[in-house]
Amino acid sequence: MIDTSLCLECGANTTSMGFVNRISAGRDQIDGYICGSCISTWELRDIYKDGKQIFCPAKDDFENYFDPDIDDNRYNTEFCDEAEEIHIKQWHPEVDASFPDAPRFRDLMQDEGQWTDAQIKEVQALIDNYKIRHKNQITITSSLPNDIKEIQVLIEAWRKGDVGIARGDDDFETWEAKGVEIMYGCRGDVSTDATLEKTN
Repeated sequence: MIDTSLCLECGANTTSMGFVNRISAGRDQIDGYICGSCISTWELRDIYKDGKQIFCPAKDDFENYFDPDIDDNRYNTEFCDEAEEIHIKQWHPEVDASFPDAPRFRDLMQDEGQWTDAQIKEVQALIDNYKIRHKNQITITSSLPNDIKEIQVLIEAWRKGDVGIARGDDDFETWEAKGVEIMYGCRGDVSTDATLEKTN
C-alpha cells in the first residue's frame, strides 16, 4: 500500500497546500488525503423541489435562498457538477503552478483501481521525487560574476522578508534531480566568494 500526504483528487501536497480541513482518504492501492479545497467542493449540492432545480451553488447566492419547507420530502439534493467544473478550472492551475507533477499524478489516479506493478512503481517514484515550485522562488540566470542585478533583486526580496535564502550542500545535478530548475553558464566562471557592488 502506498502512503502519501498528497490530495488524491488534485495532487496538492496537503502539508503545504490545502491543509485546512483536509481529511484522510484511502483507495484500493494508496492512502492519502483530500485537501480542504476539494472537500469544500464535494460538500456543495444542488437543491431540487418536485424534480425541478431551485438552487445551484455555482450560480446562486445561498444567503438569498430561504424556504421554510426545506425539510419537506419534496426536496432532494444532488452533487453539483457545475461547481466541480469551476473548482477544477480555478484550483488545478494553482496546484499545478506549485506542483509540476500534479497533472501526471491525477492521470495515474484515474486508473488507480487497475494499477499494474509498473504503474505502482511509477506512482511511488513520482511521490518520492515530487517536485515543488515555490511561489517566491527566484532563479539566478546570469553566468557572469560582474552581472549582479538578479542577485540584488534576490537580496532586496530577502531584506523585505518575501523570500528565504538557503545554501544547499548538494551539487547542481542532485538539485536538478529533485526538480529545482537551475540555469547557469560556465560554472568555472562563477564564484561564491563574490563582492556585491551597487549599480544603477
